[in-house]
Amino acid sequence: MSKNGKKDGILRYERVLLVNPYYLGRGGLRPPLNIGTLAQILRSAGIDYDVLDMTIGYGKRQLARKIAYYKPDLVAISMMTYSYLKIYELISFIKRNFASIEIIVGGPHISTFREEALRDCPGIDYGWVYECENGLVDFCEGKNLNEIKGLLYREGENIVYTQDNPFLKNLDDFHFPRYEKFQMDRYQKEIDISTSRGCPFPCIFCPVANSSGKIVRYRSAENVLAELEYWYSNGYRRFAIADDNFTLNRKRALRILDLIYEAKFKNTVFRAATGVRADLLDEEILEKMKKAGFRHISIAVESASNKVLSNMKKQETIEEIERAVRLSCDMGFDIILFFIVGSIGETYEDFLKSIDFARRYPVLNALFHNMTPYPKTGMYDWVKNNAVMLADYPEYLNRKDRGEDHLRPLFYTEDFTFKERTKALRMRKKVSSEILKKSLRRKLKRFGMLAPCLAYLGSIYSIYDIIINTKMTRRIAEKFIYPAEKN
Repeated sequence: MSKNGKKDGILRYERVLLVNPYYLGRGGLRPPLNIGTLAQILRSAGIDYDVLDMTIGYGKRQLARKIAYYKPDLVAISMMTYSYLKIYELISFIKRNFASIEIIVGGPHISTFREEALRDCPGIDYGWVYECENGLVDFCEGKNLNEIKGLLYREGENIVYTQDNPFLKNLDDFHFPRYEKFQMDRYQKEIDISTSRGCPFPCIFCPVANSSGKIVRYRSAENVLAELEYWYSNGYRRFAIADDNFTLNRKRALRILDLIYEAKFKNTVFRAATGVRADLLDEEILEKMKKAGFRHISIAVESASNKVLSNMKKQETIEEIERAVRLSCDMGFDIILFFIVGSIGETYEDFLKSIDFARRYPVLNALFHNMTPYPKTGMYDWVKNNAVMLADYPEYLNRKDRGEDHLRPLFYTEDFTFKERTKALRMRKKVSSEILKKSLRRKLKRFGMLAPCLAYLGSIYSIYDIIINTKMTRRIAEKFIYPAEKN
C-alpha cells in the first residue's frame, strides 16, 4: 500500500492494532484512556482495529501471536518516557519478526523527543506529536503525509516533521471510550474519567506541558455526565477523575458535581486520583464533592517550605495548602498527600518540615517521591547546570528496579548533600508506613483486637504494593476498609 495516499480506493491502513506497552510497576488496574480513545475514533470512522493492553499480563510472545492472528498493516503504540528503552526494544522486536508492518508511536515520549526518538529507534516509521484525534483517520485513509499536522515520518535518510498540530478546542467533539474490544474482566472495576486536558501552571519539575500543553481544554459538564451514566448503566460504581486540574474552572467543576448529585447514582465512589491543587479547594466545592460521592482526594503538597514551593514555581503557599488539608480531613475525606524530595534550594531541614506536615493530620497516606529530573523540563536544565548528577536520564529512567530510584539520590547539591538525601529517602519510606498504619487502624477498628495486626501487615510496603497493584487483593482490601459505600 502506498504511503502517499489511497490507491484505487484502498485505505493506506485497513487493519490497525493498538498496543499499550507494559511499564514496570505501572498500569493494569483500569482500562487505558489513551488507546481507548483511539479505539473509539477508529470505530467511529469504520476502520478495522484491535487492541492489546500488555499491562494486564501480556509479553512479547502474546504480542507476536496477536499480530500473527490479526494481521494488522499498522501497529500504533502509545508511549511514555519512563522505561522508554524497553519500549524501543519492543518496537525492534516487532520489526524483526514482522518486517512489513509499519509502526506509529504517539504519547508523551514522542511529543517530548520528536525527531530524536525516531533517530534513536529505527523501528519507528511514524511519530505523532501532541493529540492525534483530528488526524488519525486522515492518516489511515491516505491523506498526503505532508498535509497531516503533528506527524513525523521518514523520507529516505531524513526525518520530516510537518508542523505542530493545534490542540483540540472542544473535547465534546469526540466520543468517550467504550473499550469494546478490551478485556474488561481483567481490570479492577473502576473507570478513569478525563474531563479536561492541559495545565497552565509553570511547575519546573512537571513534564505534562510537553505533551498536553498549557492551554486547558474542557469537556462540558453534560458530556461528562453522559459518560458516567453510560458506565453506571453497565454496572460500574467506582470512578477516578484523571484530570491534571479538575477544579481549575470552578463553575464547570461545580456544575459537574451538581449533575452527579442530581443523577442520584447509588453506591458510587469517586476519587480525585491524580492530585488537585489545594488553593482551588474550599468548603463549598468540598461539600459538593462529598455529596456527589467523592471519598478520596489526592493533594499535591510537594514541600512544606514556601521557599521550595517558590523555587518550584508552584504558585501556592504552604498556608493555602494546610488550610485545604485541614478542611478536607475535617470533612471526612480520605486524603493522600504527595511530596517531592530534593527540589531546587531544598535542605534537609526543609525535608523535615514536610515530614512534620505529613504527620500533622489524619490522612490516609503520604507519598514522598524522589525528585526525578525529566528531560525537557526546567528542573532537568537546573540540575545539569547547578547540581552533581549521579546518572543521566537514559540510565535513571530505564532502571529495571524502580526501587533503586526511590532509595538513592539521582543528584545532590551543597544545600542537600548526597548523605542527607540518602538519609531522607530512607526516612520517608518509614514515615509513609507509619502514617498508613495509623490510618488503617482507624479504618479497621471494627475488627477489635485484630485491627493493629491487620494495619501492621497492610503498612509493610512490599505487601502494600502487592495489595494495591493486584486486582483481586485490592478488591478484597477495599471491601474491608469500605464495607458500605453509599452516597
